[in-house]
Formats: sequence, structure tokens, C-alpha cells
Amino acid sequence: MGKLTRLIDLADSFVKLAGAAAVTVAIGHAIPGVASYIKLGYGYLYGISGAVYYETGPDDALTEDGHLFLIKHGPRRYDNIQRGDILQANDAVRFRNLREDGEGYDIGPEIFLMSQGQCVVVRHRLDAASITGPPGSGGWLHVSTSACGFLE
Repeated sequence: MGKLTRLIDLADSFVKLAGAAAVTVAIGHAIPGVASYIKLGYGYLYGISGAVYYETGPDDALTEDGHLFLIKHGPRRYDNIQRGDILQANDAVRFRNLREDGEGYDIGPEIFLMSQGQCVVVRHRLDAASITGPPGSGGWLHVSTSACGFLE
């Protein structure tokens, strides 16, 4: 009888865990923005933290220096980037070390080269506003490595 009780308890725990996962996925799809914050939390816990440079041209297209694509609808300028946004590499992107000194952040050397298709989640913008003038828009971002899709 003791083995059967343990087996039932184990099955009950598994069903509760599967239910919690299903509810998390459902909430992530039902409420806009929740998936981004789930990815942000995952990036904080398990991702590599660093800095990348983001830049768009006058028509919000990628530039020679900007190889990251913002995965969301709407404007894609640097000033429109928000915490939790997902960026996907369109080409090789230099992922740089980021150190916090007493007065701000120091962008260091390259840690690794992101490959096409890899993603990062935005923690925050390092520059208050775009550091490139019109017609382009760009600046440095504090990011963490992340999966591109919600269930990846």
C-alpha cells in the first residue's frame, strides 16, 4: 500500500507541475507583453549579460553597423526600444563585456560573436537617447542572451 501511495503522490506532483506550465504558457499568449517579461526573467537567471550596439536607418531598416532586428510591430528606432524587447541577429553581432563602475557602465571587449538567428532580451538602454543623428537611430543596450521563441 505504501508504494501505491508514493506513486499516486508522484503522479499528483507531475500533474500539478504540468498544469502550472500550461497556465504560464496560456498567460504568456493571452496577455500582451507577459512573454517578454518571462524571457527577461529567464535572461537574468540563465543568460549571459553584456552589451550590444543597435542601429536602424531612416526607414527603420538595418544598417551596416546595426545587425539586430527588433522582434515586434511598430517603430524600430533606438528610442522605441523597451525593457523585455527581443532582438534577433541578422548577421554576426559583437556581444561585449559590460562592467558597472561607480558612475555608470563601461563597455568592454568582445565576449563572443553572435551568429545569425541568435537572440537577446533587452534589460535597458545604456544611452538615454539615440547617439546617432538623423536620419539614423542607434545606441548601446544592456542585454542578456535568450531564446527567440516563447517555448524555445
